Amino acid sequence: MKNYFLRVLCLILLTSVFLIKSNAQNPKNEIRAIWLTTNYGLDWPKNQATSLEGCEKQKRDLCKILDMVQELNMNTVFFQARLRSDVLYESDIEPYSAIMTGTRGKKPLYDPLAFAIEECHKRGLQCHAWVVCMNIGSDKAIKMQGNNSLPKRKPEICTKYNGEWYLNPGEPETCFYLIDIVSEIAKRYSVDGIHLDYIRYPDRAHDFPDSKTFKNYAKKGESLKEWRINNINSIVYSIYDAVKKINPEIMVSSAVLGKRDNHKYFSSMGWSGMEAAYQDVAAWLRAGKQDFVAPMMYYPDVSFFPFVKDWVRNSNGYPIVAGLGVYRLDKSSGNWSLRDFMPQIYVSRDMGIAGSSFYRTLQLEDNLKGVTATLKGDTYNTPALFPALKNYKKGSDVLPYDLKIAVAEDGSKTISWKCEGDAKYYTIYASDSYPVDTNLAENIIEARHSEKSYKDYSTGLYYAVTATNGYYHESEAAQQYHPPLHFFEGEKIVIPADRVNLCKSVSILSPNSGYVYYGKGKEHNNIPNLERGIYTLEIVYSDNVVTYPLIIN
Repeated sequence: MKNYFLRVLCLILLTSVFLIKSNAQNPKNEIRAIWLTTNYGLDWPKNQATSLEGCEKQKRDLCKILDMVQELNMNTVFFQARLRSDVLYESDIEPYSAIMTGTRGKKPLYDPLAFAIEECHKRGLQCHAWVVCMNIGSDKAIKMQGNNSLPKRKPEICTKYNGEWYLNPGEPETCFYLIDIVSEIAKRYSVDGIHLDYIRYPDRAHDFPDSKTFKNYAKKGESLKEWRINNINSIVYSIYDAVKKINPEIMVSSAVLGKRDNHKYFSSMGWSGMEAAYQDVAAWLRAGKQDFVAPMMYYPDVSFFPFVKDWVRNSNGYPIVAGLGVYRLDKSSGNWSLRDFMPQIYVSRDMGIAGSSFYRTLQLEDNLKGVTATLKGDTYNTPALFPALKNYKKGSDVLPYDLKIAVAEDGSKTISWKCEGDAKYYTIYASDSYPVDTNLAENIIEARHSEKSYKDYSTGLYYAVTATNGYYHESEAAQQYHPPLHFFEGEKIVIPADRVNLCKSVSILSPNSGYVYYGKGKEHNNIPNLERGIYTLEIVYSDNVVTYPLIIN
């Protein structure tokens, strides 16, 4: 008991220390996500729609959320695509959710998942299809669906328990059914990931009615607990393999119970993945069958920090994303203060967590208790790139090169480059010092850029560009060419010795007044004094033409 209270005191002190550390440099690589809940329209859509006008409002509402996510320097959206045996995408397997039109099975005037993916990608955001796995719906809801309900269509894989319907993890056909669902999404949509939810048995379902299934399928000597754990493991592994076979660059992750297992010093109160739901996430990670996991850790203090450490310790090197209950700031859900909530981000970072995901989006939209402003102004005040995946396929490397800067009359600069290989996106860095340090998040001026050019209006900056492949491995940087110090000496332009005999002419251009100097040949003396500003130095060689930004301070 004494040790217990000592540990509690240490955690409280840690929290105080990390409140001070909140202004520290933010990490460059971090998963920053939201769970965008569509079930019951909790986060979106706010209105059901059958008219073009109503659909446009749904789209505007979603874009407003995505704009906020982008402005917060987040990078990932878990878009709830499968709810309770109904979906928000074109499917040959399950019907459309009534949340879109008011009528289950009625096709909306646009494809919600396709629209979400498109709008996420416009903003440099990843879009992961969030798939609720085992839940089918309440008994009342299933009865209202009649013969179109999943228990009527596939009774062999469905089980009723405590007034709710679930897929039975012990039935082999359940695994095949879920594989069909995620495979349909992976084949039809350009999702960045499949995000599994409720990939487990029902809450504390030790009396789940699966004795017949256990008798039919359990191996000799296998206990009920072992069998149930192995059922979930098998489904997770099979889904992972199926998705990777379709496209190895699609990530597979899961939202899991916030506590992995009971803790030696801090009790889980029986509410952990292993104890309550037969969810052995550590085994998934040891088997390499997840790209990351997101434990839903909506707990305070000693129910949070010790279990964060436990997750990191059992991660097998895979990213752990702390699921944070921003909804707990609400008066009706805990009435937390920011002093309760924000240290969870800072402490988790120090403990080795790869990022955070927020539930729910609504509280961020409402800037409840100033949480959104705090994230934007401090915790996420610099962009972040998605961490490289551990399961990296060689041969997919990309490399930018031939970085050029062109200065326009309005003072803007267009940065352009070429690239070997197909990049998923580019990151543009800028700094007052050369070479640009691409290890610093503060030097990122544009993250997850899709084109091979970028226009910038800053002054006095050097630039660098990196390319990221489909496994989120970032390349070496293509740095802006930095002329040698002897290149421009007082009133002279000195051509590099290895190029001097090829020099045909030299020009200096001002963005406002055009040419301020032009000279033929290789000798260029008596260059006029230049006012402070950014110029373009253009050298015409017999074999090519090169331009460099010339900064006069």
